[in-house]
Amino acid sequence: MANNIIVYRKNQITNADLVAGSCNCFLSHAMAGETLAADTFDFRVVSETGLGKVDADFITADDEIFMTADNLQFRCFVEKDLTDFVAGDTVEYIRDGKLVGKFYLQSVKRVGKCYDFSCISAIGILDQTWHYGGIYTGQTVAEVAAEILEGLPYEIDPIVGDIKLYGWLPIDKKRNNLQQITIATASAVRLKPDGTLLITALSNDVKGTIGDNRMVVGANVEVDKPYSAVQVTEHYFQAIDEEIILFSESSIRREELKFREPVHDITITGDGTLIESGSNYVIVDCNGFVEVKAKRYLHTTRTVTVGTVEGLPSDKIYTVNDVTLINSLNSSGVAQKLYEAYTKPTTIQASVFWGNERAGDVVKVINPHTQELEDAFLKKQDLSISNLLLANSDFIVGFTPSGAVTGYKNRVLITEGTSWTVPAG
Repeated sequence: MANNIIVYRKNQITNADLVAGSCNCFLSHAMAGETLAADTFDFRVVSETGLGKVDADFITADDEIFMTADNLQFRCFVEKDLTDFVAGDTVEYIRDGKLVGKFYLQSVKRVGKCYDFSCISAIGILDQTWHYGGIYTGQTVAEVAAEILEGLPYEIDPIVGDIKLYGWLPIDKKRNNLQQITIATASAVRLKPDGTLLITALSNDVKGTIGDNRMVVGANVEVDKPYSAVQVTEHYFQAIDEEIILFSESSIRREELKFREPVHDITITGDGTLIESGSNYVIVDCNGFVEVKAKRYLHTTRTVTVGTVEGLPSDKIYTVNDVTLINSLNSSGVAQKLYEAYTKPTTIQASVFWGNERAGDVVKVINPHTQELEDAFLKKQDLSISNLLLANSDFIVGFTPSGAVTGYKNRVLITEGTSWTVPAG
């Protein structure tokens, strides 16, 4: 029998504790332009074996693990109500000694004599906290990602870490602003088995082969109408001298002001003390009448198209309008990457035996109709945990990622009347 182990608070939940058919692990990778995928892990435990009595270390008075005379670790059972959980506790799923994934506990619900655990990946954690954004004028992916990923284990591949960002990020959930970065640079967020987030460029290296010996009978080939064109919107933010009033009233408390559009040159008059400010917000301590003013940015846009637009009702166009880190430096590259992804109409949907491949990999997969191996992008794995570990998977046929959009390494704004000499190189 396959060995399933779930580690929670250093306690091991095994096959004997799990309710058959209750355990599901969903692993996926967002295509370019999609919301970043948050993996999930859900399972049910019988209280008599796994929770009413929790397997735990027996600790001596010297705070050491107690060992028996034959050098075996002594264990004990501790009565515990695990509805008294801590959100964010780590939960690891191990299959036959191999770590499948590390998750974060979101909820525990008691159902009769059982407990239902619901867990999410680090991407899901990012959907619960805010990033305050700002205007970016050449800060690197590594610098901005550090703001977003603070407190989580992460790594940044040097391939994308030095890419410079230009434009604006609003106040938004960290998951959404990280997605903006990935779209603007055609980079990806991979989840390593140990739970570490990896910001990298997807590889077109083939990571495995899924032939007849790994595919369950009943696979399906779905062919959809491909997109004929991709349109992306460029965004430009120019600081202008137009002044606006952001706050003008009496208050005797700390006020946090948030803006839908960026501002610059913030000034405060009256009985107020500036605590903190950025392009999207101001925090001020008020002790009477306070007025907060700032100057606007002029926000202009332009549309870039890759593919064919005939102006017919039958046109199928993939559009990206609200990624405000897209401009003339990266728009063509972003549009081309999206075009490569969304003009692939064929998806193989199959239940396959679990292997070493992960969502986001390129694999060779057997086409159940032609019986030929084809290169495909593994987009989704929905694991039903039992004695046999099967993954209901989606494979995008013919899509192989082609690296990140690096844009230009240097940028100079030349205004009217300015003399500029091109530097060497």
